[in-house]
Amino acid sequence: MSRHSPVYPPPARYRSPPPEGDRRDRDRDRSSHPAPAHDGPRTVILSNLPPDEQIDLALLHSLIRGGKIEYSHYDPHRRTFFVHFMFPKDAAAYMGWVASQGSMYINEYEIFLDLVHSPAPVPGIFLSQSNVSRKLYLGGIPPDIHARRLCTMFERYGVIEYVKIVWERKCGWVSFCRMADAFDALRFIRQDEPVFRRSRVEYGRDDCDGGMQEILEGGGVSINARKDVDITIGRFKHLGRRESAAPPNVTMEIPVRDHGARSPQPALLPPSGYNSRSEIRA
Repeated sequence: MSRHSPVYPPPARYRSPPPEGDRRDRDRDRSSHPAPAHDGPRTVILSNLPPDEQIDLALLHSLIRGGKIEYSHYDPHRRTFFVHFMFPKDAAAYMGWVASQGSMYINEYEIFLDLVHSPAPVPGIFLSQSNVSRKLYLGGIPPDIHARRLCTMFERYGVIEYVKIVWERKCGWVSFCRMADAFDALRFIRQDEPVFRRSRVEYGRDDCDGGMQEILEGGGVSINARKDVDITIGRFKHLGRRESAAPPNVTMEIPVRDHGARSPQPALLPPSGYNSRSEIRA
């Protein structure tokens, strides 16, 4: 054998088996360490939604509380909404809370809920950041930026749940359906849109990361845009038919897309990979 020839480990059939004592120690160590907290079913499926092709994502997210959402996907053809929580404990707590309330209805349609495993793990970069969120806070918005233009600027990064501007405070929020899209927007918005180079852009609190009581109190932003939907959870009625509109100093934009013009993504599968610009590694 040459001095420069690579030396490879011997094939498995030539390796001596580990001593019996080492094998027992290894099995004992493996049993003494429980599975990580992020292992387990964390995807909640809401099915039998009303056959409304114009249903907005903000209304669907207003039904979800209890923890951060990694991403969500609405399939209008199957009338199904997939919600992937960051942690299984939050998904289980939400399922338990809904079960304790009774049934969930949107108009006359009873919504069925299921808890399943997510098709992919949460990227490690999201687990290592405590403030990561689907929602971005924008401070110091230029006065010539309105909600519709803001929505157009951020749509290049992914599907937007809603855009909200509070002119009195010169600030706003952009809520995405995927955490990876908010991650990309936070990294690249200043170089893609020079008007934001002097603005404050950071993660905001996910609307779904609130208490369950917010659902019964009519939490969510879609109540200001949709007055043709009644939502009932148990004996409580969601304030989906609230008569008061948004304050005059608040501008909102909830994108409405023609869902029938595009093919839906496969059920239980995440959107086609994370944005290549994000370079996310698990």
